[in-house]
Amino acid sequence: MEELLNPAAPAQAPEDLTNHCIVNQSSLTKALRMVYQTPAHRAINVFYIALAAILLVCLGLCMYFQLRLSLKVECAALALLSVALLVYRVVFQPGVGARRQLRRSEEILGKREYETVTRFHDGRLYTRPENMQEETPLDYKHIKRVSEGKQHIVLQTKRGQLILLDRKGFLHGTERDFWHLMADHCPSAKIKRLG
Repeated sequence: MEELLNPAAPAQAPEDLTNHCIVNQSSLTKALRMVYQTPAHRAINVFYIALAAILLVCLGLCMYFQLRLSLKVECAALALLSVALLVYRVVFQPGVGARRQLRRSEEILGKREYETVTRFHDGRLYTRPENMQEETPLDYKHIKRVSEGKQHIVLQTKRGQLILLDRKGFLHGTERDFWHLMADHCPSAKIKRLG
């Protein structure tokens, strides 16, 4: 792993690095799950778990001391609400975000599943859906986080934009060249690698 981030190792010229990726419901949901696995998101999840536990303890105390029924119902309802919020955040939110993104893509491109081509150049990357001519440029300094999954690599910008790369989809260059490029041009980006 350290050899992949070692800048002394020779890497292919950044101008030769190109990635092709198919974006669909499954790949986008997995990408959003990777994005939502941050310390801030985990802290919010822990808060919901703690809230549910506290409310369940209160419910138990109400039942033990045989307090009024309305207090028991309120504690139970709040505990269920906090558990429901936690389940939504962990299970459903990535899928909902992916569907929303794909609906926007369908409005713009006319289809929900599409292919992207991402080219890397010194100081910038250019991405575009395959059937469009216009590329969207992005300076490397705007990349906030790079997350590696089993099949995809997700680049997250400071504005929240996600760029999906297929780990096996490098047409020019290799995944190793990509990691060298990220180490050289995105030193402030948080990099999350597997293993």
